[in-house]
Amino acid sequence: MKVYGTKDKKLAGNYGSRLKSKKEVKEYIQKRIERVSKKAEIEAEKVMELLAAIAFTSPADFARIDTEGGKQRLLWQDVESLPEDVKKAIAVIKNTPSGIAIETLDRMKAIDMLMKYMGIKNEGAEGVVIAGEGEID
Repeated sequence: MKVYGTKDKKLAGNYGSRLKSKKEVKEYIQKRIERVSKKAEIEAEKVMELLAAIAFTSPADFARIDTEGGKQRLLWQDVESLPEDVKKAIAVIKNTPSGIAIETLDRMKAIDMLMKYMGIKNEGAEGVVIAGEGEID
């Protein structure tokens, strides 16, 4: 393939147009587009899985309440035994003066981000509206 060396933008545009019309260049561009598209889909899928894990993890997934002996006490689940999607929602595990504290990532923000991605708008007291084609009135 011939490569053109010029600093003239108009001339470079003409050369680019000629190159884009060549079969091997078209094939190369198409392969690159497909590769980037697949990578973007995979990354989007991973992000959506993470957001769903954060959004749908409940505090009850981390602990249970024991009522033996007439007293209620909180018993933490062993973190290593938690399902992977629950572990993804954990932001911090730390010791505090009153015991262990587990902080999770922001569930409401994750839900909001999922809704935006899915084209769902939260319309407050009026309910949920799905944006896009065939909107429901």
